[in-house]
Amino acid sequence: MADIFETIIEYSATFKRLTFKNDERIRCNFTSVKSFRKTGFDKGHLAPDASFDFNQEILKSTYLNSNILPEVPYLNRYIISKVERKFREYAIKNKTDVLVITGGYNFKYNSKLNFHVPQRIFKIIIYKKIRLIYDFPNTKEYWDNWKKLRKILLLMLDIILFQPKRF
Repeated sequence: MADIFETIIEYSATFKRLTFKNDERIRCNFTSVKSFRKTGFDKGHLAPDASFDFNQEILKSTYLNSNILPEVPYLNRYIISKVERKFREYAIKNKTDVLVITGGYNFKYNSKLNFHVPQRIFKIIIYKKIRLIYDFPNTKEYWDNWKKLRKILLLMLDIILFQPKRF
């Protein structure tokens, strides 16, 4: 088991990111990679690429359109990527397996994209005897409001913690 973790670390340091491609095995009406252009959504990996840096063929399969969901950029780039990174680091540090199951639900048709977008994204994380479920809203409005609220809360915390009390 130790060999695979050393390989991941070595390979990650020299890896060049791939581009998304259409999965030729899918012969039904399925979202193409080009469908995401100028939509305001990221191509969110169901199986994250960084978890498969040790094997080029498996890694390539994470860049197929069959492995993506439309995700709000803030959710994809900052929230989900942070959760994935923490559990990947945990697995490498502890030389253990972590099972991560990702998906979306409550799909709604988006006419701009011409396909359905999940309103919620979930991650089920299983390691040792621990089971975690993360459930994230996948709407731009929610994360825009969250960013504004976060700034206000941080400012308030800053004022409370660092302003001298007046008596």
